[in-house]
Amino acid sequence: MVNPCAVLVGLLITGSIALDNGLGRTPPLAWSSWNCFALNSNEDGVLANARALISTGLHNVGFEYINIDAGYLAGRDSAGRLIVNSDRYPSGIRHLADTLHSMGLKLGVYTDLSGRTCGNGPGTGSKGHYEMDAQTFADWGADYLKVDFCGPGNASVDPRCISVDPVPQYSAWASLRDALNKTCLLYTSPSPRDS
Repeated sequence: MVNPCAVLVGLLITGSIALDNGLGRTPPLAWSSWNCFALNSNEDGVLANARALISTGLHNVGFEYINIDAGYLAGRDSAGRLIVNSDRYPSGIRHLADTLHSMGLKLGVYTDLSGRTCGNGPGTGSKGHYEMDAQTFADWGADYLKVDFCGPGNASVDPRCISVDPVPQYSAWASLRDALNKTCLLYTSPSPRDS
């Protein structure tokens, strides 16, 4: 029988394989808009929670990310670029990132691997726009990206979907990963579910 402690020690000695890009060295601690607002996040609510993270001392113990989840987008323009919901985020995402950065915090944003988002809320996922979206997130000053997988299904029936079969799914993940490269920390939530 293999001793589990010996296996753990062996893993610790041999190290781990990871990109040497300075990202993800420790588990990220964050506040997420989804838990409070679901699809209804807004600039004022996000900033109020950022201030609370600081005033309660949570920032001092490692909470550094403010993550906005599904619902902050309104769709895409005719060139395919993401459009921020200006009713909810009137100053824009770049301004929000700059404000959070001035407070010593980091901004996380949301997308989906498929062409739709969880809850089928406003906005759109990144399928077919991985490179463009990665550049947009970087231009906004995002430090973190949550990538959900809420669009499993038959892509021949609904082109926004991505197959739950491993080959096309992993190909999509690899394409998004390659597009993101060093623009921000990638967090995934890849459990397929029908939202």
